[in-house]
Amino acid sequence: MFDVSSLGIPSKTYPVNGPLALFRYETTNTFTCVRCNSSKTAKLVATVIGSDGPICNGCYGYLLSVWKIKNSDMSDEEKDAALYEELVKIVPSNEVSRLKAVFQKEDPLFAGLSQDAQQALATSRAVSETLRTITGLDWSAAIIGLCKAVEIEIARCIMMPLKRAVTGTDLSRELQDKHMNRIARFCTQNANPPELGVVLHFFRTAIQFKPKSLLIDKFVALIAKSKEREWLTNETGFRKLADDLKSNFRNPAAHTELLSETDYLKCLDLVQGQNGILNRLVAAKFS
Repeated sequence: MFDVSSLGIPSKTYPVNGPLALFRYETTNTFTCVRCNSSKTAKLVATVIGSDGPICNGCYGYLLSVWKIKNSDMSDEEKDAALYEELVKIVPSNEVSRLKAVFQKEDPLFAGLSQDAQQALATSRAVSETLRTITGLDWSAAIIGLCKAVEIEIARCIMMPLKRAVTGTDLSRELQDKHMNRIARFCTQNANPPELGVVLHFFRTAIQFKPKSLLIDKFVALIAKSKEREWLTNETGFRKLADDLKSNFRNPAAHTELLSETDYLKCLDLVQGQNGILNRLVAAKFS
């Protein structure tokens, strides 16, 4: 772990924000930021708990914005969106484009995904390549990118076809039902696609409790036509993998936990592995 006293005695120590600390020195210090790998000469020097070197003020500002989002009172859905926006800001667009071109040639699964999901995966990978050269930094941003790709494909493969299937259907009852109202709003109003936890709850409601509902009837009919209907309905299939993604990766990434490269690699396998969620979702796509 980096010791700030190796640069001298700070003249001011700012309040700690989660894993982040900022120090001011009377004289300038020349150092290499372990996050952006740039040489810096400055009086302000930051650190991250567990990091093996100093962080520049610019990188501190980015990490602080991420921490404030994770530590805020926003809903998980709002945190996901805000964290993904921060993730996109820090990755050069030409690097994302380069990685997309590489993946399209090397990975048959990648080519079958939507452009938005491809963008999320390439952005996540670009961030991971930077993080891999550094120790002690939070991998939440890269993990959020993987989770975002899954949510995009759930919307494309399952939620959008359901919305089309219920066009013109009276869902007034479902709009008043706490177990279905979020999905019903998406299907009948100009609402954003539901986030992972909402989709999981809807799956359990439809498959386990089977309430009388026009929305549920349409949903079950679509599942019955899917090539992956057993995976979609089986308790150890989609619901287990999606719950694993939500509980072990997406929720910790959106909250105050610090995630590691090991966490990222586990999430990557869960999302993009041979039997990962994305591969099965594409096969399960509703017609």
